[in-house]
Amino acid sequence: MPYLVHYVDRPLFCLPGLYYYSPIPDPETGEVKGTFTVITRAANSVMKQIHNGGPNAGRMPLFLTKELEQQWLQPGLTDEELQEIMNFEMPSENLEYWPVYTIRTTKARPDNKLRNEPFEWANLPPLGSDEPFQQTALF
Repeated sequence: MPYLVHYVDRPLFCLPGLYYYSPIPDPETGEVKGTFTVITRAANSVMKQIHNGGPNAGRMPLFLTKELEQQWLQPGLTDEELQEIMNFEMPSENLEYWPVYTIRTTKARPDNKLRNEPFEWANLPPLGSDEPFQQTALF
């Protein structure tokens, strides 16, 4: 079930990640390819209920405070400083969340509302429930 999750009272935020560009261009295209990853951690109490299925169940993005976001961007952090940042757990009460229709496609919503507006799924069990839910195709 897709959920929109964001900070309470903070419309714009950053998620820490890592990137790498290979110094060796693709032999066929000459393109210098890059890879990236978003840093995740064990889920807090709310995210455990939202991200509760699949191979990465119980994980969440490493949401940081504004101060920790700035610290993450500093060059030359020690292993201890990096570990301190990665140990941070965003309290559940600092996050807002609601179900949405889809977040991965340009498919129009059946109710013609914006993608980030709450969507009322029929028979959606409450968060934390293990009741089976039959979701219609989103794609």
